[in-house]
Amino acid sequence: MRVPKMTAHLLLFCATLLTGCQSSRNPPQLIAVRRDLPPYLLDCQEGPKRPGPEATQRDAALAIIDYEEALEDCKAKLIALRALFDFASGPK
Repeated sequence: MRVPKMTAHLLLFCATLLTGCQSSRNPPQLIAVRRDLPPYLLDCQEGPKRPGPEATQRDAALAIIDYEEALEDCKAKLIALRALFDFASGPK
């Protein structure tokens, strides 16, 4: 019995595809790398204590300035952490 020409070609093609799936190499292994955070990035600047009822407008203004400085300190550290871990680029 003779095998049709198309069937022979199809069998040869399938055999070629199956051998392409085999590999003598080991698959790559994932390695977890621990990144230690710099200690200065872990703590934000302390905000001022809330002015009491006897505080003047000058005291309140200075407290607002101190709050803004503490906020800018935390924002800068958050930006540094994002750059360190490259959060903005998303998963790779």
